[in-house]
Amino acid sequence: LIISDFIEYRFYRRERILQGRWIYKMKDHIVIINTPRHGGEQYFHRIARQIRQNPGYETIPIQILTRQFPDGLPPELRDSGITHFHGTGNDDFALKAVHAGDPRHIIILATDETDRTSDSLTFDIAHRLADANLASRTTVEAVMDENRKRFAELGVRTIIRPVRTYPEIMVRAVIAPGSEKVLEDLFNYDNDHPH
Repeated sequence: LIISDFIEYRFYRRERILQGRWIYKMKDHIVIINTPRHGGEQYFHRIARQIRQNPGYETIPIQILTRQFPDGLPPELRDSGITHFHGTGNDDFALKAVHAGDPRHIIILATDETDRTSDSLTFDIAHRLADANLASRTTVEAVMDENRKRFAELGVRTIIRPVRTYPEIMVRAVIAPGSEKVLEDLFNYDNDHPH
């Protein structure tokens, strides 16, 4: 009976992990909220690889809060050491499930990098995190530049435009806050610009 119960628990645990319904005991980890509309698997694989190349981040746990993978993460992401929880950032239970109170960094991705209404959802999530005194650990993607001031007023640490083709820019913004300003200035004529 004990062996049967143990095996049954293992199957139950494995199924919950695959479905993104297992609550891990994590601390000092990275939480990524939302999934890019296109190419999410590749984006997460590249962002994890880039994060882990930084000293002090080689083994940091990375957890995604998303509804994008209801049947479980693709094997490539699981092999990268990424876990996920099936839910959304505007659900307080889901935020608690990913231990949003104990992370080293929180990243809120725009749900759609081309839709200005994505900023509304991002703002709602950022506001919930600000209420929990976590805005200073948060990096958000803002589709519209005029919304940056609103995020800054919440105390959000870093605000960046969505850049799906270069997740490396997001990693720099998270690990070295302020570097995103230099990188963004390279692409426009405002402020500093190269000749």
